[in-house]
Amino acid sequence: MSGVINSAGSKSGEIGTTELDYEAGTWTPSGSNVNSSDASYMRIGAMVFLHGFVNIEGGTCSQVTGLPFSMRDGTGNHQGDGVASHVSGTSATVQLHGSKGNTVLNLYQGASGFSIAAGNNMYFGFSYFTDNV
Repeated sequence: MSGVINSAGSKSGEIGTTELDYEAGTWTPSGSNVNSSDASYMRIGAMVFLHGFVNIEGGTCSQVTGLPFSMRDGTGNHQGDGVASHVSGTSATVQLHGSKGNTVLNLYQGASGFSIAAGNNMYFGFSYFTDNV
């Protein structure tokens, strides 16, 4: 689904002066040893919101790839944030970070990289800015 949202939050108070491009759909997360996945996205203007699920088989997974839009190629390297709401096989909080100009989510536990072991799954949410508007 896509379209234009108008008169939303217009600073001028004039209807139709603020129009945000809107798009929603599904995407297929991929990555090393991702066996199955299911995900959706919503883009409003340059802001992208993702929700998804991945199941890992045959090895470990430390990245989720194939985001529907590349991350903004702006100042600094860190361009998006998210968190896994559930990762089977661990009780620790797993963070997701993205880097400018790419379509990859890196998994972290604190300051260290993190890998999901085979036979486990992850539910996650992530948001970022894109230049693809």
